[in-house]
Amino acid sequence: MAKARAAGVPEEAIKQAQAEGRLHRPVRLLFLAYADVLEPPTRPLPPDFDPETCIANYFPITRCYVHRFDDPHCSRNAAYVRHLYGWARDPERHYQGQICIGEYYNVSGYRCLPACFMSTMATDIPYYYARGARHFHYMHCTTKNWGNKALTNWQMARQLWDPGVNCEALWQDYFSGRYGPAAHPMRRFYESLEQMLGNVTE
Repeated sequence: MAKARAAGVPEEAIKQAQAEGRLHRPVRLLFLAYADVLEPPTRPLPPDFDPETCIANYFPITRCYVHRFDDPHCSRNAAYVRHLYGWARDPERHYQGQICIGEYYNVSGYRCLPACFMSTMATDIPYYYARGARHFHYMHCTTKNWGNKALTNWQMARQLWDPGVNCEALWQDYFSGRYGPAAHPMRRFYESLEQMLGNVTE
């Protein structure tokens, strides 16, 4: 009976396989905190729920990019801030596990628009880190023909390595290294893209 039950509960099946020597690596299960299941649990989790194995993947799917994520005057983002607090920081929360953030810096709905999120990322990533998130990804990571997404990918990698990094220094390094004498006008171009496409979701 125990084996049959374990086979139906993923984290228990993983632990059983590890104990039997059939699985020799750590396995983590990400579950969605997303769309209609974005609010944190309102009841205690089952006693056999393992917060070391299961990670909540929090997706602020329709957040506002015109305003900072933590802008108290942005009602749309305020709801996401409240939900994230319930998942990650509320002393009375039921979920005590890890948090992964799934952002939308290149969601497929944008098609090929050259959306830029340099200043958004500069505030987002330290904010998420300060709230306890230790995993991060964005939809949908560009795999070829990066264009201006090269900055998104490079900046994300540098910020995830060090969430407290000085983004102003990063940008100076990036634009001077990539564009040489055209660094200043190209930076203004990227900043204009971010301002122009900040409400691209709408």
